[in-house]
Amino acid sequence: MKVRVQTTPKFPSRFFPALAAMIRQREALGFPFGSLGPLWSRQILGTMANFLAFENTAEGIYTYILTDEKASYSPSTQLSVTLVSGYVSGFLSTAVSHPADSLISLKARLPHKSFREIISEVGWKALSTKGFGTRVAITGPIIGIQWFVYDSFKVAMGMGTTGGK
Repeated sequence: MKVRVQTTPKFPSRFFPALAAMIRQREALGFPFGSLGPLWSRQILGTMANFLAFENTAEGIYTYILTDEKASYSPSTQLSVTLVSGYVSGFLSTAVSHPADSLISLKARLPHKSFREIISEVGWKALSTKGFGTRVAITGPIIGIQWFVYDSFKVAMGMGTTGGK
């Protein structure tokens, strides 16, 4: 429903009218489960990439760049590592999830076509690259800030930042 509201002009934007419209168009849209595969591909793979990239980037920075003991660095330096690691994880998780996200958006605009037809017509290269720069520019900083808030909370609770020894 969210994708439909975002991608279809004049589609109802309030919950119950949008739900009613989705139910009326359920055959063409495959509602409610028609987009589940691509949605899960986007969410599960993107989230796994996000966590894996964040943890490994932070660890890599402390292993190869900031090689002194982590405790020797100020909290602001450690939180800078968090922010950079978060941005890198945002970039990588976007790269992983972008094709499925593009596919879901196209399906909302082309409800009469199957996912296979859309992939066949558009191609994996276009699904992976069209709009990617814009999406990274938006999601990279957002994910970086989310990790920054997460580690800031951990610091406030006395747990320290992610990565390093």
